[in-house]
Amino acid sequence: MKKLVSAAEIAAIDKESIDSYGLPGELLMGWAGKAVFEEIQKFLPATVVILAGKGNNGGDGLVLAHFLHNAELPFHLCLLWPPESFSPTAAFYWNILQRQQVSSQQLYSADDFARLLQTMTGPVILVDAVFGTGLSSPLSGLAAELAQIWNQQNNPYVTRIAIDIPSGINGSGTLGKEKLWFQAEFTYTMGLPKVGLYTLPGRMACGQIHALNIGFPRHLLQSASLQGHILEEKDFFSGSAFLPPLLPPDSHKYQRGVAHIIAGSPSMEGAAMLTAQAAQAGGAGLVHLYTREESASHLAGKNNFLQIHAVKPHQWKSTLSALLDKSPRHRQSFIIGPGLGRDPLSIQILSDFVEIFIKQEINAPIILDADACYCLPRLLEPKHYAHFFQKGRFILATPHHGELQAMFPSPLSESTSSMLTLANLENDKVSTVTQLSRSSGLHLLVKGADTVIASPSGAFFVNPTGNPLLAKGGSGDILSGLIGGMAATGMDPFIAAASSAYLAGWSADTLLQREGNYRGGPEQLLWELQKILARCGLTT
Repeated sequence: MKKLVSAAEIAAIDKESIDSYGLPGELLMGWAGKAVFEEIQKFLPATVVILAGKGNNGGDGLVLAHFLHNAELPFHLCLLWPPESFSPTAAFYWNILQRQQVSSQQLYSADDFARLLQTMTGPVILVDAVFGTGLSSPLSGLAAELAQIWNQQNNPYVTRIAIDIPSGINGSGTLGKEKLWFQAEFTYTMGLPKVGLYTLPGRMACGQIHALNIGFPRHLLQSASLQGHILEEKDFFSGSAFLPPLLPPDSHKYQRGVAHIIAGSPSMEGAAMLTAQAAQAGGAGLVHLYTREESASHLAGKNNFLQIHAVKPHQWKSTLSALLDKSPRHRQSFIIGPGLGRDPLSIQILSDFVEIFIKQEINAPIILDADACYCLPRLLEPKHYAHFFQKGRFILATPHHGELQAMFPSPLSESTSSMLTLANLENDKVSTVTQLSRSSGLHLLVKGADTVIASPSGAFFVNPTGNPLLAKGGSGDILSGLIGGMAATGMDPFIAAASSAYLAGWSADTLLQREGNYRGGPEQLLWELQKILARCGLTT
């Protein structure tokens, strides 16, 4: 697991390294440029073309030019601004290059860059050192024109590299909606990964991401005040905190935990079944599915290991009350919503669930998915969410963008008039989701190509895995089931949510490599998920 930081957080680390630890900015810039030089050597032989801006990101490019010059390697240093406009730290290295009589070219137009590229023969490495993580406005002028030419250089002989972050994106993920940036195949980011590299659109711009050690003090990089995280494949091994706990050989099904699922409605039984199967895969020792009478008959015999309970319309409240009475006996989790429907009976089922499980002090993880998210504001006003949810319990909602908007149709308090809109999510997803989680008391997993998982404490994960194979019906059901199955085992439910998102995306990535974009369905995803869990040492 790695820390994930915003532009403001990495700027604070940089400042404290200088002010409190006595590390000169010139030294940090030198280490950054040298680290990029060492990475670039993997792509040699090639001619390197550096586009350097006037700030500290451009200064990293100047340091790279210094090391290329000393190594007698071919390169072209292209300046977007005259040297007198450089930042003080970048000017320090510009003066060193001048003393070494390193040649450079001032770009006055995009045509200058295009003509330079036409002279290139053989492999070329293009290095983007134009803007850094603190960029506050979209690309414009010469930088925008250069980006268009840069993005046309998509061929096997050209490798495009971004220093710290592709120009046109920023570290907090609040830029790039104009879809104009310097596309990279590789991004070498300094110190810690940035939020903007893993949220859209940065995720599309950066290619492979590598965080480089440039000498920031370890204490600053590991600070508890940095609440963003990202998981890695190496986090998933037998006995890790990101998988259900290992049990002794003589363990029984109740030690593994029980997942209770309230799901399904006529024509939506598949959602309930996928949720239940994923809960089994996630490690639950026993899975109970509570569904409508007509749906239960449809599902009968489709899974011999699943206990299906047919509930008549007038029996829901008594059935759920009986579950509450049994709740202290063993580890368990509750999942409500997949395929539940939005008709009056569905709303009544959810209302009974809220009355029995949310308004009372049940100490078990609760996952609200799909239709439960959509219908929740019909039962509770958003401004009252905090009253019910901020009780030290784990209640997770797993909406996609549309369901999240349905959950928050009105302000959370009288002191704010801001409404949740799709623009909020697209412009600053991490801040929007973390603020909603803090204000409502809900844990949130907001699905999408850049899934964000947030806690009311302020901690959050951005999920780095997944692809368009997940943009199919059934994927969300598998995710909620997997979370519930893992949480039932006694695993930290917030970690279970982040791990489940990673594992579902990892399964989709594996399928994509083998099957292509449109051939993998939810059943294949579930099968691949089981294989990956087995590879990680989890036997279900």
